[in-house]
Amino acid sequence: MADETKLAGDSACGLADGDPLEEFATAERCIEVAEILSMLANPKRLKILCLLSERDRSVDELVRSAGSSFSATSQQLKLLTLAGFLERRRDGRNIFYRLRDEKVLSILHHLKSLFVD
Repeated sequence: MADETKLAGDSACGLADGDPLEEFATAERCIEVAEILSMLANPKRLKILCLLSERDRSVDELVRSAGSSFSATSQQLKLLTLAGFLERRRDGRNIFYRLRDEKVLSILHHLKSLFVD
């Protein structure tokens, strides 16, 4: 049986034994990256994350800026929080969210440099 610490077909990705990317492309790391990218692949979640990459925002502000309903925005915020991307805090009657995952912030900055700058 094949070694389960590597993805089947690693060579199809252009990785050869001893390639510096081989350490990166372990099965565990590929799963972690795929989970992050799947969260970023949703346009509503990506918009929320981009807004939060600038500064903390209240739910009301995110609803207005994201252009979605309160319910849809709340659902996406819950998913992003459960994934560990966001933290929330309450200030009186308002709930604020902040981006807490530095990897995600770095990815967002890189995406901006590729598509905006």
